[in-house]
Amino acid sequence: MNILKIALPGLAAVYPLLGGGTDLSAKTAVALALAAGAAAWLAAELAAGTLPIPSKKTFAALAAAVFFGCAFWASPLRWFSQAGLKTAIFGLAFFSLSQFSERKHTETALRFSGWVLVSAALWQKFFLGAAEPSSLFINQNAFAGFLLMLLPLSLGRKRFFEAAVFLCALILTGARGAWISFSVCAAVWLLLCEGKKFKAAAAAAALCAGTAVYFMSFASLSARAVWWSAALNMIKESPVFGFGPGVFGFVYPAFHRPQPLGLSSFYAHSFPLELAAEAGIFCAVFFLGWVLLRIKEIKSPARWSILAALIMSLQDYCLSVPANFLIFCWLLSDGLEPQSPVKLKGAAFRGVAAIAALAAGLGICSAISQEWRAERKLLSAKSLAFAGQTETALLRLDAMSRKWPSNPNIPLLSAHIRQKISPPEAAQDYERALQLNPFRPASYDELAALYRSLGNRQLEAGALRRKASAMRW
Repeated sequence: MNILKIALPGLAAVYPLLGGGTDLSAKTAVALALAAGAAAWLAAELAAGTLPIPSKKTFAALAAAVFFGCAFWASPLRWFSQAGLKTAIFGLAFFSLSQFSERKHTETALRFSGWVLVSAALWQKFFLGAAEPSSLFINQNAFAGFLLMLLPLSLGRKRFFEAAVFLCALILTGARGAWISFSVCAAVWLLLCEGKKFKAAAAAAALCAGTAVYFMSFASLSARAVWWSAALNMIKESPVFGFGPGVFGFVYPAFHRPQPLGLSSFYAHSFPLELAAEAGIFCAVFFLGWVLLRIKEIKSPARWSILAALIMSLQDYCLSVPANFLIFCWLLSDGLEPQSPVKLKGAAFRGVAAIAALAAGLGICSAISQEWRAERKLLSAKSLAFAGQTETALLRLDAMSRKWPSNPNIPLLSAHIRQKISPPEAAQDYERALQLNPFRPASYDELAALYRSLGNRQLEAGALRRKASAMRW
């Protein structure tokens, strides 16, 4: 039995229902399931005497993974970059593995997930009074990005009732970027059709897109301009490797002066800019070029799903949501067929190869869980500190700092706990936290205040000077 025929559709159905995978626990669980399933499938294939060979076009995904890996190793915030690397690598892995599974099963699973999410959104709208329902996603824009990828599939398969329901849900989200993207794709599709009535319909779709642009709030557009400006400055400072996959939100405070009434964001609200800021210009150009090439090659309705998501991602963060990125990568794999497998000889060799695949899967699963385990232990230490068990909490944090020395949150929590009981040691913890994460403005302010309480004006001034040097505003 091909375990991928169960694992991939199952993950496609569940991942969007877990808030889009933005939660660390959900992201870790899905990554573990995918890694374990892939390892078990490969071990079974090897034990049966065959080595699966993917399509030659899969090697572009491997090259993209190398780009992301280089950006991770060059990142000044490698600990925080783990999450972004997992999102990228496992999206590309899903792309590669999908050609060994049944696409119709995965599409059915996504349809199931879509109906569940739309039902939740309708409940929020008409029974809970939500102005712009987000279903189970973190907000309505992320949910709209998910629907935008399902809509062309429903229309292309002539499931018109399903498409109408999904379109109504898309309109209810109030996500103007999604409306614009859908209208533009509809206009392009209609223009490619023959006949005057199609041309008139294309003009109507373009008018809808223009209307959506008109009704976009000034606050939303001005906030995006600030986020895009910060992303461009990041690209300018680190054009080759960026700052690391998934770290835009951690680096952003150093590139934007806080405003009392300004909007804040963990994302750049532009996938191309965010990709270049996090993984470098070369990675962004290669990845986006590969996506455009796949749009040209794909002949099924999936090409319109990819195009719609890509257009929306120009001014929103829909593809920064892990579940949406996974679905986007699955769409990119449409039409790929694996090459003929290589036959393996020798029962002993096949057995060793299968065991090696399982061992590699176990090692990958262990690496995947590191961030989640550290976060759980950090929350446990914080709970102990709040309960007054500061000594126990500090002992645990010391042990954690030896196990995960690159995690800046560990010395930062130690500093917060030690501020009142041992200010000099707290200052050392702050210094360590700033070495690991120099982009957090509050750490400089807290350290300066601590030095001031110790009566050391020289070190206080030094901390503020370092802040001025680290902040690019």
